Amino acid sequence: MRTELDRAFGLTSNGQESGVEPGTVGELVGAYLAAQCDLLASNDVGLRTGAPVVHETRVAARRLRSTLRVFNDVVDAAPAEELNNELAWYADLLGEVRDREVLSARLTALIDDLPPEQVRGPVEAEITKTLATERDDATQRLNEEMSSSRYEHLMTLLRAWKTVPPLNHAAAAKDRTAARYVKKANRKADRRLRNADGDIDQLHRARRAMKRVRNAAELVEPADSKMKAIERDAKKLQTLLGEHQDAIVAADFLAALSVTSENGNEDSGFTYGVLMANELHRAAAIRESLRG
Repeated sequence: MRTELDRAFGLTSNGQESGVEPGTVGELVGAYLAAQCDLLASNDVGLRTGAPVVHETRVAARRLRSTLRVFNDVVDAAPAEELNNELAWYADLLGEVRDREVLSARLTALIDDLPPEQVRGPVEAEITKTLATERDDATQRLNEEMSSSRYEHLMTLLRAWKTVPPLNHAAAAKDRTAARYVKKANRKADRRLRNADGDIDQLHRARRAMKRVRNAAELVEPADSKMKAIERDAKKLQTLLGEHQDAIVAADFLAALSVTSENGNEDSGFTYGVLMANELHRAAAIRESLRG
């Protein structure tokens, strides 16, 4: 005889898995997990052939990890921890490539915005060359790891999670109850932001928390239209905190590059100083706005 729990998880009379019951938290989580797993797997070819899919692949990994964290009582702990660890490893590899792309585009735009008299020395060429070399090195590391047994294990995990995610009893709850996960994540993110008090590391943690809110709201939105507003607000704060983090990263990079500048004269150093000061000022202004 089938129990209510069996029906909620879509178990057939012979115990075979047939998918979660429609209208449940499990259906929402399972569909979102499957979409991210599918994107990560399908982008394998693109990454190997140099297609511009690093960013969207990294985002899919982040969404998966966010889901595992926010909806942690919906999935079994041991397999979730295993997948999260492998995704963290993979996301770091992707991040090493993507971060150079973002920084190069940012600094090129900032140089273009400077008054001509403040651009001295071959700063743009030096920045472009340095970041291109670092990106090539990071891409090579990514390609090497994509030929490893660890990467193949990750792909195996993704196929399994896409097909039959290890959901537990909490997944049988009605989908309308999924909003509580978003609200809990939102309260946590707001608390982190309030308590950051201008601390750079804490603001970065708050940014990651806002990303989790945004992803969770996106997941629940099919069952609750109110999530759209939460997702929108989280995106605004994430964007602002992201601008702050990008400015800090750029300033640190410029400080390091100014020391090793191949030009070795005061011209490049002057422009690096201007760019760095502008970035630090921009970051400070954002921190001040967050206190308001």
